Amino acid sequence: MGASRNRWNIAVLAGLLWLAGCAHYDDPYYVHSVWRPQGGGESHAVVFYLTNRRPSPGMPGGFSYLPADTPSCGSIGVTIPAAKLPGGDDRFGTVDKPQPAACGTSFESFAEQVAGAARAAQCRRVLIFVHGFDTGFETAVLRTGQLKTDAQFPCPAVAFSWASTGKRDDYLGDEAESRKSEPLFARLVRDLVQRGLQPEIAAHSLGARLALAGLASLAGDPATRNPAAIGEVILYAADIDAGPGDDAFERDAAAIKPFVQRITIYASDEDAALEMSRRLHGGARLGRQPEANRRFAEPGRVDVIDASDAPADTDGHDYYGLSYEALSDMALTLAGVPAAARTHPFFGRAATLTCEEENCGLNGPFALKVRWSRRPGPLLRLIRWLIPLLPAM
Repeated sequence: MGASRNRWNIAVLAGLLWLAGCAHYDDPYYVHSVWRPQGGGESHAVVFYLTNRRPSPGMPGGFSYLPADTPSCGSIGVTIPAAKLPGGDDRFGTVDKPQPAACGTSFESFAEQVAGAARAAQCRRVLIFVHGFDTGFETAVLRTGQLKTDAQFPCPAVAFSWASTGKRDDYLGDEAESRKSEPLFARLVRDLVQRGLQPEIAAHSLGARLALAGLASLAGDPATRNPAAIGEVILYAADIDAGPGDDAFERDAAAIKPFVQRITIYASDEDAALEMSRRLHGGARLGRQPEANRRFAEPGRVDVIDASDAPADTDGHDYYGLSYEALSDMALTLAGVPAAARTHPFFGRAATLTCEEENCGLNGPFALKVRWSRRPGPLLRLIRWLIPLLPAM
């Protein structure tokens, strides 16, 4: 009886997905630009990487889902196709063969390589992307390349690809691997700072938890004595405890505020994946409560952005890479533009945020500016409400 009921529920959900027109092209694993420039050309970028995955020449990108005893460093060329036109062919990013490099005993060789690329680009900043749950190496480096190009970041970009198991039914395994990777991430950040670089961090889901905890472990480290040692810390759909009694975000944010310029929280109450995480952990998740997160807002230090209306995958979890609204706002965030200023045209750029309260202040509330035609419809909202309930039905 129970198995029959589950089959019926799955069939109903599949039918709803079909009616909603949710195409596989909106799957987060299929990386492409969200911009369609005149002519629709593809873009190319070199992405640096640090990973604790096991090398595997037969796997896409050259690394498997298994953890390794020692980390690997290097660079890899990526090709990011332009966004497809309505009714056009699907377009998927591709990667070249990785170019391994010596990591050094504490990544000093790798950090110097990144610093050399920054000097060549006349930069002192570096973008580090930390992926989330159920993500392979190829997707991680492609997404890093997309964020670099779509957010128009002119400096080097590094993919920190921790050993996600790549299994949607092994969340606990990924959670354990992400915790093991926190010291590795902290060492990378510290070595880049010691070479005069200012890391800008963009992290998604479980990766946001990893990045925040890793940064918090650097509190009191000589590398982070400078109040601007770290630039922007951007947390998308963060799978981080943020509820009464176990507020990991508040604890770790307090530890890093002395040496980061600003923390930006993107959260969506449409995020079905984080609703499932909330049920699993029994506590609120930072990335799913835009309204409650307003208590963390501090003008110029912590911004909270409601991303509930942004185009995303079926789960509503991957808007950070599937929405030009999110990427446009990320570009201005990385440029240091205050959230309040992003509600108006800025130096020829369109506004990326809205603030609907009559007396909107420096704390907002801010939301991504999304046209009505691109917002999730009633049927998709229903599906996102049903997804977390399905296993319990």
